[in-house]
Amino acid sequence: MKKNSLIAIIMILTMGLSIMLSSCFKTPDNLEGYIKSNSEVLDQIESAASAQGMTVNVKGNDISYVYDLSAANGVTEESIKDSVVQEGLTKVLEDGKDKFIESCKELESTTGLSGISITVSFEYNGEQIASQTYSSAD
Repeated sequence: MKKNSLIAIIMILTMGLSIMLSSCFKTPDNLEGYIKSNSEVLDQIESAASAQGMTVNVKGNDISYVYDLSAANGVTEESIKDSVVQEGLTKVLEDGKDKFIESCKELESTTGLSGISITVSFEYNGEQIASQTYSSAD
């Protein structure tokens, strides 16, 4: 897995969400309300994420991207327990920090909402390996 491509995919999904949300006509209380008022938005985001082995959840003002490493080629239960692999995943999350914070700011600007956060998690068979939450306040 290339860290830059994963960050790029998540950024594309977030930017797509931002563009689609800008066409919503009324201001709901939170991002989840925006999504519920336009189900096509979530369908498109989920479809793109699924193609990359990710799931997307929106609850309140938090967008969660969960990358299931058990679906990735060459990743085994043994390899995921390796500290070097775990450190690498943590580094991916650290390296993407500025981009995710900027995405939060853009979503807030587009929707007129505040307090939007993005959580990116890596899991293996339902067990969280690494996770980080970003917000415009970071």
